[in-house]
Amino acid sequence: MGARLKELRLKHNYTGEEIGRKLQVSKSAISMWEKDLRSPSADLIEKFATIYGVSTDYIITGKDSNATNDSYYYDTEVAELAEQIKNDPELRILLDAKRNLSKQDMKAIINITKSLLQRERGDE
Repeated sequence: MGARLKELRLKHNYTGEEIGRKLQVSKSAISMWEKDLRSPSADLIEKFATIYGVSTDYIITGKDSNATNDSYYYDTEVAELAEQIKNDPELRILLDAKRNLSKQDMKAIINITKSLLQRERGDE
């Protein structure tokens, strides 16, 4: 489990200190979990899953019991977008902003983005 926690943290461009703040635990606790010297509580595993957008099954076992290619929610376009986000740290920053910023701040970002797109298209 420790290797997965570290992999997910690095994949999402977080430091141990940043994750510690989000979970209200010390950086050393994060380090011990990632080295499999200790294990987080079930409550913290759920919080990790929420932060990283994965299932608790994935964190614990490395397998996601809910993920199947023939599932109702499987959509190739969504899968392609997810792959782009996975491989582009700047896109992940935008998604993290959506999760962590206020509605007012998100509206400002959306308006800026719309304005930039209009300018690029020559709509202004």
